[in-house]
This record gives sequence, structure tokens and C-alpha cells, in this order.
Amino acid sequence: MNSQYRLFNTCSRLKLLIRLLAVFVFFTGAVNASEGNRNPSIGMDLTGIVNALKEDSLNRDLMEIIKNHPSGQTFLRANPLNRSHSLLLNNHTSVANSILAKATETTKVMMLTQFYDAVSQDWVNSSRIIEIYDNAGRVIQIVSEDYIDGEWKAWWRMLFEYEGNSEDVYIWMSEWWDEETEAWDNRGERTRFVAYQNGIPIEAIDEKWVDDEWKPFRKSIMTWTADRMPLETLDYDWTGDDWELSARERWIWENGLLIEYVNEWWDGEEWIIEMRWEYTYDSNGNEIEYIFQMSDWLTGELKNFFRELSSYDAQGNATETVDQMWDDENEEWSDISKTIYEEYDNQGNLIRSVDYTLIGDTWVPSSRDHYHYDGNDDLQMQVIEEWADEDTWIPAYRVLYSGFDPTNVVSGEGLPDDINLLQNYPNPFNPSTTIRYNIPERMHVVISVYNMLGQEIAKLIDEELEAGSHAVKFDATILPSGVYIYRLQAGESVQSKKLMLLK
Repeated sequence: MNSQYRLFNTCSRLKLLIRLLAVFVFFTGAVNASEGNRNPSIGMDLTGIVNALKEDSLNRDLMEIIKNHPSGQTFLRANPLNRSHSLLLNNHTSVANSILAKATETTKVMMLTQFYDAVSQDWVNSSRIIEIYDNAGRVIQIVSEDYIDGEWKAWWRMLFEYEGNSEDVYIWMSEWWDEETEAWDNRGERTRFVAYQNGIPIEAIDEKWVDDEWKPFRKSIMTWTADRMPLETLDYDWTGDDWELSARERWIWENGLLIEYVNEWWDGEEWIIEMRWEYTYDSNGNEIEYIFQMSDWLTGELKNFFRELSSYDAQGNATETVDQMWDDENEEWSDISKTIYEEYDNQGNLIRSVDYTLIGDTWVPSSRDHYHYDGNDDLQMQVIEEWADEDTWIPAYRVLYSGFDPTNVVSGEGLPDDINLLQNYPNPFNPSTTIRYNIPERMHVVISVYNMLGQEIAKLIDEELEAGSHAVKFDATILPSGVYIYRLQAGESVQSKKLMLLK
């Protein structure tokens, strides 16, 4: 059932997403990427969901991974760069059945991200995702690596363990690579799935490593509909003597469509809503609006935060999405960005889309995406260009999916020999994002981040740099959700762009 994709659009906490990932690793035979992409027993294509989940780092925003429209349009939100707009595919998601690079028989590189180097005018490796399988074809590791100083270096990985010949994930653990100790660090936490029902986990226990042993600190009880749609997850905290109710998540469905998702915590007497998503559809089942609300930390009042509006043509293809933020002062929605879906092929695959940012009263282009498919209509490459003013687009990033031959791609031409600040990715993000920029010669560079009041909240770079393409990561862990401005000052040039933190 295609509507099952919606559960990913609403998961606000990484914990639940990881648990669901484990479920889908089981559902898809994911575990074996060489075996097709559809499980006839449940009639749904989940390979792309797993790809989207595994692509993003554990500390990025995974709140909106996939939205599915009953009309047959699949919206892949967290595409390889976690772009802010939807990637429309015709009733399928990104499928990786071939091998882009292969280290051993049980190791496959599923996704490769590259950025465009202004100096060499060529594509340069940036990051990749690797799947590692056991002899039974089950996923035992999903590894993320960054390309640094000419070699691949580990960043994070997920580990999966199974009991005996079972395909049910028994233990899930995430680890980060510690460059100082040159060892993996699991930060002393893991999740153990202790009960399944009809192949779906219904109970999981989170554990911490204390006094040389694993000890429980949280338990989750999950309930599902008869057709495997999520209904409720109840969280309990371990007090040392007993389990104490602490939080819950609820999904509300109507005619197979998700109309509301709520994230709540228990104060001992009643449920307090922390976050809520509400969805509205047209008569064809296309989602035309969703609203994200958050609880005010001071008053506890649930307030509007983010809204997206979508429109469609007669064939059910999206034509435009508009993103808005809530303006507390004027008590109204305010446009911040939009995406125009310009071209589809005869199979309904999206070919080109353009992102715009509202500056004053004018919509200004910010980036443009091109999508390339193989003969099976599977997405093989995505190329992202940045707007350089005066009707000029310059290449910025591209993502190659397994099976694509990068030698068939022509490098960008006519790249201006000038200072250029690129759009951050992912965007929106949580809690970290990468800012890339190009400088044509050695010069002093300052990159700062400001809030909407014009106050500097972070200085990321303040030093002399050589000519070329550069990148810096911005960690906003301690900052509240909202729109921020990042500014590049290099020589006499000053350039600014917006970024959105969405927790």
C-alpha cells in the first residue's frame, strides 16, 4: 500500500525512524540489494525509503523523508542532499540494483555525491554510502564516508544484528568514527528489539553501557493497523524499579490518508502536545497543504511554525510548492521559498525543477535540479546548479546512484572565475549543514552566521585561504529552529544566503 510511505513524513524523532528502518530492512529483503525492489507480500517499493534513510547522517533532519500521493506520485523529500523541496518520481523511488563501486562481493557503494571544483573545472568526490552484507544477504552495516585529502574516511555507521537465521533485526546500534582514538564510538547506547508480530516490531528497549554491562533506560511499545500502518508508539522510562510512561506518538488516518501526526509527552496527569503535523488533500488525494506546529517552550501553547502549499496539473504532477514560515508579529503566513517543477518526461518522471527564494517582494532563483533516469525509469543521477545572476547557472553538486557511469557526464563549462557562495546542504537541516564556497585566488575569508535580527551568532571562518573550492560545517545544536543568514566576505565581495534550521 503506497500510503505507507506517509509514516516517514511524520517521524520527528530519530529513534523511531531508526526502528522503522530496521523494519524496512526486514520487509525489503534489504538486505539483499541484488534482489529486485518490491516485496509482493505487502505490495510496496521500499528500497528507495531505505536508500533515503541510509543516505542522511544520523544528525541531520530526517523528519520528512517521504510523502506519497495516492495519485501515484511519490515525493522523496530527503534526496541525496536533503533538499528542501520534493523530488517527484512516478510511482517509484530511487532504486539501486546495480553496483557503482565494489570493494568485495558483500560490499556495495550505493550512492556517491560529488561537488564541482571551480579551479579544476571537474567533479570531485565528496561523500558516499556503503552497504555491507553477511553471507545470508542481510544488511549488517550501513557506512557513511567523506572524501578528505584524497582518501575515503569513515564518518558514521549503523550496525544490525540478527538472531540465528531470522531476518528480524535484533540489535541496532549507531557508531561515530573518532579521529583522535582512531576507533568507532557507539557513545554507549543501543536499541534491542525484543518482540515482533507478523514481522513487525512491537517492543524495543533502549540500553546504555554502564558498569561493564548493558542496562535499559527506555522502552517503546508500538501498535499497527491490520495493513501495517503505524497507530501509536508509547515510550516508558526506566526508574530503576519499574517502567514509567513518558511520551507517545500518534498517527491519525482517514480513508487511507494520514491527516494528523502528534508527538506528546506525559506530565503525570495529562498528555502535552510537543509537535503536530496536519495534512489536507484535494479530491484526488493529492496533498495540497501540510502544517507543522511546535509547543512554545515558555507558555506551552501550540504555535504554527511551518507550512507547505502544493498545486498539481491535470495529470497529477506537482507544478509548484510554496514554503512558508509563521510570522508571530503579524499573525500570518509569510512566504520564504518555492519550487517550480518545470518539466516531466512521457513517463511522468521529473526532469527539471527550479528553487526560488523570496528577497523583498521578488522571487529570485537560487538553484536548479536536473534528473537523469535509466531505461527502467530509475533515477541514476541528479545535478544541482546554483544561480550566479545575469541568467547564468553554474554546476554545484551531483549525486550518482549505483549503476550510473560518471564518465558519460560532461563537466560544467564556462564557470566564472570569481568568488561564489553556494547554497548550504542539507537545507533545511538539523543540527548541522555544510557551506561551500569558491575563491579565485588567495585571500582573507570570513564566514559568519546571523539571526534574523542581524546579530552574529557564529564565525565559522576568519583566515587566509588558497584559491579553490572550500567547505565548512555549521553545527546549530544549541540554536532554536528558524531561518538564519550566512555571509561570505572575501576581498571586496560580500555575499549572503539563507538557511533553515528545523528541529
